[in-house]
Amino acid sequence: MTWPPPAGMAYSQVNQSPAQLRSILPSPRIGNAEQLDPGQHLNTRARIRSVAVRAACEYCRKRKSRCSGERPQCSACTKRGRECVYETASSGETIPQALKRKHTALEQESNAYRELYHLLQNASPSESQDILLRIRLGADVNTLVRQVKDGNLLLQLALVPEARLRYNFPYSASMPAAILKSKNPYLNSLVYEAAFETSGPLPSKQVCQMRAPYLSPYHAAEIIEPRLDLVQASRWTSVISDNRLLAELMRCYIMHDYENYPPFHLDLFLDGMTEESEEDMCSPLLVNAVLALACHSYTRLPDREKFWLPHTLGFRFLAEAKLLWELESEVPTLTTLQATVVLHMIYNHFAMDEISYIYLERAVSMADELKLLEPSTGYAGKMKLAREFTAWCSFSWLGVQGYYFARQTLLPQAPATPLPDPSQDPSWYPTILLKYPLENAIFSTNFGTHIRAMWQFRHIMADITMELFPPITPAPGGTENVKSNPAKVIELLQRLEAWFNALPGPLTPENIVLPPQLKLHIEYHGVLVSLYQMLENQPTAYATPSIPRNIARERSADAAIRFETLVRLYYLRHSFEHTDTFLTSILSFLANIMFQTLESTKRDASTEDGDEKTPVVDDDRRRNIRSTLILAAKGLHDQSRNAYVTGVIFHLVRSRLSPEDLAALNAYVSPREVEAVYSRLPRTVRSQWPMAIIGSNADMNKSQLRNLVKQLEAASLTDDQVAKSEEGQG
Repeated sequence: MTWPPPAGMAYSQVNQSPAQLRSILPSPRIGNAEQLDPGQHLNTRARIRSVAVRAACEYCRKRKSRCSGERPQCSACTKRGRECVYETASSGETIPQALKRKHTALEQESNAYRELYHLLQNASPSESQDILLRIRLGADVNTLVRQVKDGNLLLQLALVPEARLRYNFPYSASMPAAILKSKNPYLNSLVYEAAFETSGPLPSKQVCQMRAPYLSPYHAAEIIEPRLDLVQASRWTSVISDNRLLAELMRCYIMHDYENYPPFHLDLFLDGMTEESEEDMCSPLLVNAVLALACHSYTRLPDREKFWLPHTLGFRFLAEAKLLWELESEVPTLTTLQATVVLHMIYNHFAMDEISYIYLERAVSMADELKLLEPSTGYAGKMKLAREFTAWCSFSWLGVQGYYFARQTLLPQAPATPLPDPSQDPSWYPTILLKYPLENAIFSTNFGTHIRAMWQFRHIMADITMELFPPITPAPGGTENVKSNPAKVIELLQRLEAWFNALPGPLTPENIVLPPQLKLHIEYHGVLVSLYQMLENQPTAYATPSIPRNIARERSADAAIRFETLVRLYYLRHSFEHTDTFLTSILSFLANIMFQTLESTKRDASTEDGDEKTPVVDDDRRRNIRSTLILAAKGLHDQSRNAYVTGVIFHLVRSRLSPEDLAALNAYVSPREVEAVYSRLPRTVRSQWPMAIIGSNADMNKSQLRNLVKQLEAASLTDDQVAKSEEGQG
């Protein structure tokens, strides 16, 4: 029927024919148009109702288009390949709420800056300088204001450094029983006596005479070097002009890096920084490289392990050093060679061997062009000393690199100049002095005695690489693993034993206390573990009656016990919280010893149960192993704040822990801290360093850091896929 009705038809007649009119009903609530049958779809014109989105992304808002609200990318940005940015913090937050939150944050930040201005206005000149130094180092304004208001910062800067008597082990406070039961010379050492017997009778007379080094941690001491206060920063670098900051960085480098791997003669270097006539002993390139390395040890710097951040001080020093190196590396000089070695050290911290090896090869070619290892005829005075000392620095560094990478050293020939006796020629060696808080006396580190013994030991390590390891680039058909040569191994063991028995007084097991001294003994016993394991794992065809397998196994275990004892003594006296880059290798080796012990325990003390083996492990022994694993893992986590490569190794060690060990570790390293370390790790690791005990049956190629990281990432992806599959099935 048409409307209006035709003329002559009454309204009542229309109202009496409802069947002829179409019913008007609400549209059906259907979430998906595909659920409608064709007729219903055409008649109702049902529309799909979209879910309401509280806040669109910035791109969709500008285009005034509908946004799906998905995070981290909405469908529109995903389709167009654009970066999707939301002004809101979460999907549940609206735009007004986000604006209110940002306004509150800006208001708080403004108040913090207002308070900081007020504090600087009323502080004394010395306190203002301390606060400004923290600002230059990148301290957060809210944290800085809170510390100053609470008095923590100024008290910390005014009071003496920490000098508590000893640290306590995590998980288990006592030494493991295996250490106490063994014939262990380090249990009779003065540092052990000072750590464990001070609650009873007074320490021995010798400890009392040398009270500070035995009863205070190394990081509580201060480097005494007046020449650093005379250095003008602007003369050597364009990165900073603060003379005080440069002096602090240099003291930090001397204390934590130089004694491990000295690249130059320290006294000549410092003379070159302060005297116009000595510039041949120093250069801007060398200074910037050293400062870049020092930044990893300077605990006041935030994000010092994040080498990829361009705003960090270490990045800026390194950028200037690399620029200068590109300009100067074609013409070899002594300082350029020294800086090249330092740059190689830095890139080792970054786990970027592909880059660091370029510097290593160039350092070798420079040493060859300078004829550094030959007799220093034609040279006299300071230049002669600088050449001879640098020759031993380079030879030692190349030897230790070859050993820990299980490859032959690139400098197989030792310098022609023999190492002089420090007691007869003390001026040949630099002098490093320490002053401890609350002590009037100044202590010598006996650097000459220590470095001479260390270089003699590194000479043996270099010979180990030439006798037992493959070259950097294996010959066609050659092997990547350690060579089998029992006669050479026994000869090297005899040389090591003779070296150890001839150690001078300050370096005997009874007297060692400073970190460089402890690490020298740690490294020695680590090499013994590896060499005895080579003998233990020799094929039957190479078996020798001189040292039977069972004797080699016992001596390897004994060396491992002494290794662990020294690591624990190091922790008791000095802790693992402060920077020591060499601890990365030490702690990963200790963790590998414990993993190896667990595996051998499962093999030797197991009972058959069908096709599987059920290990029978003594509870006390398992607790001791767990205690050592937690100590090593926590130490690696502490050191990961200083070097990127240590964070990588920490995650690899953590991935091998059992669920029980992992739960115990979480009491000392929270999962949130672990996630913070993991978030700092870029995806690419280019290190060929083998994270395995040299001499064990482990494949050195598969044990390289880069390959282990790939395996860990593959396992993580597999676990994620399994988890998603289980969720889908659920």
